[in-house]
Amino acid sequence: MANQRPQPRSQGQPHADSHPSRQPSAGFFARQWYNLLLACPVAILIGAAVAVYLTGTSPDPRGQPPSSESVAPARSAAAEDEAPDTLVFTTQSSPPKHTPPMLRAEAPEIYCFYDLPSLPSDTQITAYWWLNGEELGPVAASAQPRPGASHAAGRLTLKPPEDQKIFPEGIYEVELRAAGKKIDRASLVVTKGADMILSAKPTAVGQVKIINCVTAQGVSAKGEPDQATAIFAGTDRIFVAFAYINGTAEAAFVVKWFFRDTLIEQATQRVAMADGAGRAFAWMQAAKPLPAGQYRAEVSVLGEKEPLAEVGFTVKP
Repeated sequence: MANQRPQPRSQGQPHADSHPSRQPSAGFFARQWYNLLLACPVAILIGAAVAVYLTGTSPDPRGQPPSSESVAPARSAAAEDEAPDTLVFTTQSSPPKHTPPMLRAEAPEIYCFYDLPSLPSDTQITAYWWLNGEELGPVAASAQPRPGASHAAGRLTLKPPEDQKIFPEGIYEVELRAAGKKIDRASLVVTKGADMILSAKPTAVGQVKIINCVTAQGVSAKGEPDQATAIFAGTDRIFVAFAYINGTAEAAFVVKWFFRDTLIEQATQRVAMADGAGRAFAWMQAAKPLPAGQYRAEVSVLGEKEPLAEVGFTVKP
């Protein structure tokens, strides 16, 4: 079935075709999808480091999906002096305020710096990590407290997973725990040649590249995937989150959702794009439980036929 090109819509309006001939066909699938939430919120949240380095925009501070196709306001001068993130990743020996948009897969080590003012300095920190939703287990290296810190602060060293010479490309999530309880979690994008990619100027829309695309249970206020997974319940809100480079602000992404090979037309969404590198996401949730089976999401550039990325997922009975 050929994909239909989404038509532009005004801000804040759901993307749906009300013509009777375009309503879902009769049958079980139609009954399940007829009440699909037509106003699926869509948002683009540019990670804080991306905002500073490339776009001059900041994520929505409320941590909720903004209204359709909204882009966060430009950073004020005061925002440049905001407090650093409590959990940042870098290949450098000292921590930046925010994690860079992406890090080199070829780096021998990636440092995870944490700064947790609410916890005492003698807190025993452990860490677990995931790659594209697959758990890698505990981080082998022990936390190294920062000398003289009055609260929990220090560094963990990440090395390529066992039997890997370099870090596999993808989206990593790291969760810090104390006494077995989660205290912080953040993600990072790892790709080959990240330094070269970030030093390049934004190019034509046709050269936009999606670094990684995953489905997840949620996203952070910065658009980072939270609990990436490929298995959902029929009542779940399903997020697709991706990182991209060479974006152009005049362009937009289109996210399409499929049940088997059938396009779920009511769920098609348009997502704003920023210049350079960034993160974006969209989500879908049906008013009634989704039918069990195989689904996929495709991400393309508005007006282009070929998808830049696709990701499959399963809705369980």
